[in-house]
Amino acid sequence: MFGLTCCSAAYAKNIKREIDFIFDWKFSLVEDSQLPSQVPLQDSQWRDVRLPHDWSVETSFDQALEGATGYLPGGVGIYQKHFATPADPQQKTTYIVFDGVYNNATYWLNGQRLGENPYGYSPVYFNLTDKLKSDGSNNILTVHVDHSRYGDSRWYTGSGIYRNVKLVTVDKLHIPVWGTFVTTPDITPEQATVNMQVSVLNETKAVKHFQLNTDIFNKAGQLVATQHSQQKLKPNKTGEYSLSLNVLNPQLWDIEQPTMYQVVTNVSQDGVLVDSYSTPSVYFRRVKWGMNIP
Repeated sequence: MFGLTCCSAAYAKNIKREIDFIFDWKFSLVEDSQLPSQVPLQDSQWRDVRLPHDWSVETSFDQALEGATGYLPGGVGIYQKHFATPADPQQKTTYIVFDGVYNNATYWLNGQRLGENPYGYSPVYFNLTDKLKSDGSNNILTVHVDHSRYGDSRWYTGSGIYRNVKLVTVDKLHIPVWGTFVTTPDITPEQATVNMQVSVLNETKAVKHFQLNTDIFNKAGQLVATQHSQQKLKPNKTGEYSLSLNVLNPQLWDIEQPTMYQVVTNVSQDGVLVDSYSTPSVYFRRVKWGMNIP
């Protein structure tokens, strides 16, 4: 049986969906593992840090600590970031995406709780739109990280916001975060079948008519497959769309030639592009029982 291995990430192609959110954070270690009773906190005396950040690696090694964590301590830390509202919340939707926070993280925006993620390896995102400031003052994002139970892994994990953070701003008609899923059930030297699931969210109070365009590009940037369709979506609904495209003479990925393809899905209204979502790291690889086929 043959299959595809696919890695994907969202980033803007024609529309800048996201920006790096790694600069100008404030950070402080605290003694108490209890969640703060009131946020945001006064952070004028906190350290300035740039993400990704690991506070454990900044400390000294101690043989009395856990070997699995590199003989370094865990602890409890709090991060805050002040930032301007990126767009009018009535016109745009804003998400924040954390690729990884180790671990037991709790999140607030302007004192309103967004949620939590106890698992340190999984990414998480939140919709910030209804909690953003509209009076021109800065927002304050607070992240409480409790790694006090630090002997919790077979390898070194670090402590804190140890991966990238992105701020995503999109039209009210858009493809949500992680809104595409790509597979290829059949791969031959002559042709690869690419199946795709696309989610589109309409956050307006009106029915939206739009064009959904999906293009596949090879490593040279050449268009190798395309599919366009007209769609209709009711107010405050998410549409799920199934696509199937064929790539002729697919170039297979291997160690000597790690060939990648890119899938770009665009949402347009009346000829105007309103959202563009890219899955850039798609590769074809024929495997059988977990072994490479030459």
